[in-house]
Amino acid sequence: RSLRNVMRGHSKLERISLQHMQLSASTTRILSQGLKANKRARSSLPLKLVLQELELRDSDEEEVDAVACLAEGLAENKTVGSLELRSVPLSDRRLASIITSLVGHPTLLELLIYDGNVEETYPQFHVALQKLLAFPSCKLLDLDLSDQDHFFDFANDSGLAWLVRGLRQTHSLTSLDFSDNPFDQCNLR
Repeated sequence: RSLRNVMRGHSKLERISLQHMQLSASTTRILSQGLKANKRARSSLPLKLVLQELELRDSDEEEVDAVACLAEGLAENKTVGSLELRSVPLSDRRLASIITSLVGHPTLLELLIYDGNVEETYPQFHVALQKLLAFPSCKLLDLDLSDQDHFFDFANDSGLAWLVRGLRQTHSLTSLDFSDNPFDQCNLR
């Protein structure tokens, strides 16, 4: 209830940080509703949303997908300037849905997705990231993909190829961080 009240009536809200917790589907729905309501806020400063070491829990009883709720809220929000996902375990499909919700976002300047926890490759994420970067009105300045052991299929460079395609089409990016990734010389040629 407190989260709902804060999100609903705060036009000067600059930062929301949710760290080291489990978010139920109903709580994620409240966050999503707050993000949707915040799209009409008159704040001149973009919102920074920090999600760190979270477990987003679906509701089987209500058939609610917590990540889908979050993606829906992000898609309708027009004030998020920064999204940080750190140590939030997400499948490829779920991470792709979050990134897809940001395509064409008018104020997103910073996207930080680091310290991934899922041990799989991410083909849907790669396509979504390329679309985000290639979108004509993309304003993204800072992209941090550091410490990702499994975001890219380094054996055949497929994930890196998707990223490179998106980078070739973006004109706004000024900072790209690949720190602590398992690159070798053949990946960077």
